[in-house]
Amino acid sequence: MSAILNSETLHAGVQHYQARGPVGTRLFDKYVFNLPIPRFEHGNAVHRALADAGQTAADVTWSVPSKEGEYFTRTRKRIRTALAEHGVAGEIDRLTAQLLDATA
Repeated sequence: MSAILNSETLHAGVQHYQARGPVGTRLFDKYVFNLPIPRFEHGNAVHRALADAGQTAADVTWSVPSKEGEYFTRTRKRIRTALAEHGVAGEIDRLTAQLLDATA
């Protein structure tokens, strides 16, 4: 679930529901479950692949060193860069799109 919630695919799918404020879209948490996210089924290959990719993303995230005094937005950007460079971010986006297309 964490992999899905952090995917750019899910963020893009929710954007048209969101209100727009002076700094961009708002209230992601209010609309995230408007999309057809199914319950996890261990026998579903896409579900298992997403779970594995999520674990890989967690491992990559923990490998990014923290920097004393760094704002969280900069840390988050460095983590996203590491996930993209590793390739796991793209894999999660592909699998999330596949999951949502299958349930639409």
